[in-house]
Amino acid sequence: MKRMSVSIKRFDLSGFVETIKQAFTAPSSGLESFREISPYDEIVYGFSYSEFPRYWSKEEEPDIVKTIMEGMLLVFLPFEVSCFEDEILFCIDGTTIDIPQSGSKDPYGESLLDIIKDDSNVTGFCVLREEGHILIDSCMHHKASVNNLVPFLKPLEFCGFLEEPMQSFLNRFILKP
Repeated sequence: MKRMSVSIKRFDLSGFVETIKQAFTAPSSGLESFREISPYDEIVYGFSYSEFPRYWSKEEEPDIVKTIMEGMLLVFLPFEVSCFEDEILFCIDGTTIDIPQSGSKDPYGESLLDIIKDDSNVTGFCVLREEGHILIDSCMHHKASVNNLVPFLKPLEFCGFLEEPMQSFLNRFILKP
């Protein structure tokens, strides 16, 4: 997905952030109920793509919208909630997507399928404010793992089968003039 630029006045940033946070704070049931997931386990920030992403402390309950509006930080918000057996992707908006078993290669590097099937990666959006606009990139957050101990954020130029669902999700928050 190419970088999206939307006037601050035309983007419901609060609704966007709250929708994503709510996906991680919904009550769980069954065997997973003992493990509550905090949105701050997945939402990270940095000063730029070249810096290590940082986690907010769970105790501080940061105002993510205010952080973005102050224009000092790049904030990663996930689109993907989880992947089940490399076959189904659960998305932030409650939809599920069947993961294709083969796909086209990203002309800039690794395959989106490789990114998604690696449990240390999460696909989503990097959001920042620049002047009077909200800038949104499709992005990958690589968490530290055994194979690569260094976490990072990487913009994705090519989102393959996720391109349309990610764009549709974003369109829900663009306000009509």
